[in-house]
Amino acid sequence: MRKEAIALLLVVVIVAAFWFFTRPNEEEVKCPSTCKYGCILGTAQCREPPPLVCPSTCKLGCKPGTDECVQEVVVLKTKSVVECGVLTANSTMISNVSSDSTCFVIGTDNTTLDCGWHKITGRKAAESYAIRIKNRNNVTIKNCIIEDYSSGISIDSSSNVHLSNIMVEDSTGSGISVISSADVYIEKVSSSKNTIAGVDLVSSSSIILSRNSLFNNYIGVSAKNSNFSEFFYNTICSNNFTDVDCENSGILGEKENSCGESQCSIECIPCDPPLPGHVNSSEIPEE
Repeated sequence: MRKEAIALLLVVVIVAAFWFFTRPNEEEVKCPSTCKYGCILGTAQCREPPPLVCPSTCKLGCKPGTDECVQEVVVLKTKSVVECGVLTANSTMISNVSSDSTCFVIGTDNTTLDCGWHKITGRKAAESYAIRIKNRNNVTIKNCIIEDYSSGISIDSSSNVHLSNIMVEDSTGSGISVISSADVYIEKVSSSKNTIAGVDLVSSSSIILSRNSLFNNYIGVSAKNSNFSEFFYNTICSNNFTDVDCENSGILGEKENSCGESQCSIECIPCDPPLPGHVNSSEIPEE
């Protein structure tokens, strides 16, 4: 009888202990919703985030303190050019070239072509270009002499294009043609004796024209459905129809342009007959 009483008492103690330790706690600590990774057990203290693991797909590892891959930097080497073709790297001409059709096509973004003052000569074939830039971003063309194409340089559906120190003449169309493009900077360009225009803009925006010499074309600058962000220090004179022609186009900023007849609302300094060749930028004050 005594053993049975002891056993019963032991059962009661076990049940009571179980109830005591498992009973609901009315003052249970709640984990704040701001704890992204939950809380330390029994506290309102947020858990630390798990250690970052750099994915195995990151060939060059991860940026410090992140699981973001380090991106490989592609450096385009400069290529010497002796013939026409598609350019997929920074290129420098080392001799004159000629072609029956389009000469150079810019085949990738972030590309520079330095003509090194060599000449690109065409045969005045239809739809031929010395340099064609289409669907490209961040392209620089400089130090070129271009003649006898339907258009010297064609920029189509592109952005962030910079033309500098270029002579273009005797195009059956326009010296420089810009279509459906944005952020095009044209400076120190001499464009003359072109059948249509020295510079022809269609449906383009944020165009900068600075220190250019455009003369003896049918039209100096032709702009249709386009806008200029800067129109500074240009000499646009002695063109057959008009020097500056605008249709549904605007000029946001202008300064000290020499031109004769203008269809745009710009103030022109009267022309002195410009000499063939490049604008003498050393005589033009810097801003």
